[in-house]
Amino acid sequence: MNCPHCQATLADNARFCPGCGTAVAFSESPTQVMSAPPVAADPLIGRTLEDKYLINGRLGEGGMGAVYRATRVRIGDEVAVKVLHPQFVKDEATLERFRREARAAAVLHHPNVVAIYDYGEGHSPEVPAFIVMELVEGCSLRDLLEHERRLAPERAVALMREICNGVGAAHRHEVIHRDIKPDNIIVLPPGAHSEHETAKVLDFGIAKLRDVTGNLTLTQAGMVMGTPFYMSPEQCRAEPLDARSDVYSLGAMLYEMLAGTPPFVASTPTGVVAKHLTEPPPPLPVQLGVPASVEAVIARALAKDRNQRQADATAFARELQTAMTTNLTQRLAPTTIASKAAQATQVVYPAQPTTPHSAAYGTAPPLPSHAAPPLQPAQRSHTGMLVAGVVSLIILIALCAIAYFVFFNRKPTPIPAVNPGPTAVQPITPTQVPANANRPGAVNPPPADAKGKAESKLLNNELLDKNDLAGIADADLRLLRNMVYARHGRIFDAPDLQRYFSTRSWYRPRSDYSDTDLTANDRANVALIRSAEGASPAPADATVRKEVTETLDGWRAAMSNHDLDAYMNYYAGTLDAYYKRSNVSAADVRADKARAFARFATLDIKMNDVQIKADETGGRVVVSYTKVYDLVGPDGRHFSGSARSGLWLEKSGNRWLITSEKDL
Repeated sequence: MNCPHCQATLADNARFCPGCGTAVAFSESPTQVMSAPPVAADPLIGRTLEDKYLINGRLGEGGMGAVYRATRVRIGDEVAVKVLHPQFVKDEATLERFRREARAAAVLHHPNVVAIYDYGEGHSPEVPAFIVMELVEGCSLRDLLEHERRLAPERAVALMREICNGVGAAHRHEVIHRDIKPDNIIVLPPGAHSEHETAKVLDFGIAKLRDVTGNLTLTQAGMVMGTPFYMSPEQCRAEPLDARSDVYSLGAMLYEMLAGTPPFVASTPTGVVAKHLTEPPPPLPVQLGVPASVEAVIARALAKDRNQRQADATAFARELQTAMTTNLTQRLAPTTIASKAAQATQVVYPAQPTTPHSAAYGTAPPLPSHAAPPLQPAQRSHTGMLVAGVVSLIILIALCAIAYFVFFNRKPTPIPAVNPGPTAVQPITPTQVPANANRPGAVNPPPADAKGKAESKLLNNELLDKNDLAGIADADLRLLRNMVYARHGRIFDAPDLQRYFSTRSWYRPRSDYSDTDLTANDRANVALIRSAEGASPAPADATVRKEVTETLDGWRAAMSNHDLDAYMNYYAGTLDAYYKRSNVSAADVRADKARAFARFATLDIKMNDVQIKADETGGRVVVSYTKVYDLVGPDGRHFSGSARSGLWLEKSGNRWLITSEKDL
């Protein structure tokens, strides 16, 4: 079954096309797609473009254009020519964008990227523009998955690392793919390109060259490109993209390679987009045998907040390699060893016939219905055991003697007792907590000051009281508040928090961190610390007041002008508090503000009775004010009112950024 719009292959009962996203109509028979109108003979076949490329036949069609097999007349070899659809090159500005993107893709010389040879313009309705590419003889990852449904974890990760090598090369050249999907991956069997199975990434024709010089980009603002199954949340919201958006698409594709289905599916493209924005990916079934370390790497790649994902495709591949290496080097239990040995003696026959192409691949086999007897342990030599016992006894006696002379008459250091509450966990001691990987061997000294005592209670899940926070500076209160989240492995965006917690021996960052891990004591402690923060800050000096006032004026002006980009420039990457929510990403704040900007034609906000107070460092301020608002909808209706509100700002370089916003 093919899509009536782009002719892409459709799965049974598909409700929309995975290639172009077009909704598919059904006939009375639920298994048959309504046939598309007859297609006329292709007028380009047999035509020579620019006297250089003879079109021999049509290979396929996608959302951006049709692909043809062609011969380079002057050389004689074969290439692939992609002729772009006319609607993508309607004016000179758009055509210039394609020129720039073709040049950007042409600089990618990498074994895992389909090479771009040439770019041309036919200057006719049939051929407005075209790209000449390397012709790769292989099958698409889409065809491979349709045939084999899912891949074994080792094979899927190996293929994904090949794919990441190509996409990572693009990221190093500041090129973002923006449409990563199985249809844009060509899989080559062993021997076709190298000794092992490999992959090539194609269709960088819609990639965007990130503008590192600060000039205006020709990419249209708000243009949504991609395929719904693999689009990142920011791509669904038509926001600016970066390498981490490609990482999300790679994570979604790897999920499908392992599970046989994308992480988010629905009956309509809108439903898929909604799940990308709001739902966590479902866990991979246990029976697939995917290592937990690999699943954790995928979960991080599929994080809604791009700041929690891997920085680029290379980092994603590196984490996958580490995860697989960790899995292979883990110590196996005796039953697991026996199971592995049993599986090694089995012969598994494919459940369905395979093509010569797929026969060379190691597809994930079905679960075996029988098992070979477990291996019996070898008989141990009694003589060897006796010798080993004597040697061990001698070593033990020597160690005891050394310990006696070294520690003779040495008095032990008393350890203060900790009386945990009824819901508290056991106190954390240096023997319970391994050294931080970021600082091997680091162990924090026992706390003696007020902050240290509060830290100890937080780490042991004990409830704080006001006396515990008395006399602690605002900067340290902020660290204590974030320590509640760090205790469960939250990864922080703020550099100072990253530096601070990297020195704490108990800190273990987790890519799957969630606020749902917080206990009732954790939430109560956060509320108490928040109430203590900024309780009595000093009035800001003249310089700070002037800078903050200018920031507030710019913030309000951007709101009145409906300039969402300028407005969001006043926010930090993550807000500690956003009305009734905590730890809210700037992307979520932007989405909320975008709805308000679209709903109201006029946003008139006045700030009365403004009070600006700074902490002792002068780098953080609390702004409290009476918000008087008059919002006018498109129909002329007014929504007016007032509320006492607060903003928390932090100095970042020479700018002040909003780190919290809520009504008081």
